[in-house]
Amino acid sequence: MGADAARSSEFLRAVLDARVAGSNAEMAAAMLPAGIAQLEESGGVAAVLDDCALLAGLDYPIVAALRVERLRLLLREWGLPDLADDERAQTLQQPNSEMQAALDVLLDEGDSWQLGSSLKACNAKCLFRQGEGGRLDIKVTGDVPRRLESIASTLLHPELFPTWMPGCNKASLIAKVSRFRLLIYMRFDTVWPVAARDVVAIGYGDVFGGDSVMVYLRSLDDESEYAGERREWEAKSRKAGCVRMSLSGGFLFKVGNDGTTQVKSMTRMDIKMPLIPDAVIDFVMKKVAVQILPFMNKQAGKFEQGGKLHHYIAEHRDVYDEMHRRLRVIMETRPS
Repeated sequence: MGADAARSSEFLRAVLDARVAGSNAEMAAAMLPAGIAQLEESGGVAAVLDDCALLAGLDYPIVAALRVERLRLLLREWGLPDLADDERAQTLQQPNSEMQAALDVLLDEGDSWQLGSSLKACNAKCLFRQGEGGRLDIKVTGDVPRRLESIASTLLHPELFPTWMPGCNKASLIAKVSRFRLLIYMRFDTVWPVAARDVVAIGYGDVFGGDSVMVYLRSLDDESEYAGERREWEAKSRKAGCVRMSLSGGFLFKVGNDGTTQVKSMTRMDIKMPLIPDAVIDFVMKKVAVQILPFMNKQAGKFEQGGKLHHYIAEHRDVYDEMHRRLRVIMETRPS
């Protein structure tokens, strides 16, 4: 545990020691002050935000966001300013607002979904429903016969995306912001004379809900975000004549009871082709998106013992040791 963590609060230590799995709203509220007097005695709002900033920096963005949200609710109950204009609180809550649209799709089990396509492999299904703005909400669900850590490994190494991710022809790691927060570049080639589409995106993950892992990805549509890190890649993109697309989406991995992992994924994208109706793009997505689970399954197997990518685990020991630690907590604390 580093010096920052050693100076942290009891809640932060409890999360790091796996005594509290703070990845849902109830647990994220643990050990918050019980009233105004206790809040002041413990260092005030700033001390809570300091802890949340440490959690976010240690790759617990969902925990930090949920804790800030619960703090704001308490402040409103106590008649105090609720940090609505506090820049640091807004930054810490950003993962919640970013992920919400994806979670609304991934977690919804209502009867509005229709089957777009399916595969026997991984029991994969592509489901769709009418979304906002005339576009369809599209998600893929299935059961992948791999351990969660093997499946998560497929998303930790962007340079390997072209070997398994449908449509991705080039991908690179631009910067490793932290262990589980990556700045990446992806290019999707098209048929001449249509220019290739590319995207610079930020991806990050965290334990979610006590028994799952959420991985979220969004394009950096604001040119000021990570401007220095992406400058070289932006220049390469312009030189190659690529058209910048935008996307957002996520993967939700849940440990199954039979050695499988339940996988749900969704992606929203704007490929910047105004002459092609959205209905055509959605029709194609309904048919091809389902392929991602068999491809992910095959790639995940390469990270397992004896697989040709198993050496990545030793080469990235800091990342995998922490991932294994968090997944052990899931296995030990998830509902039976």
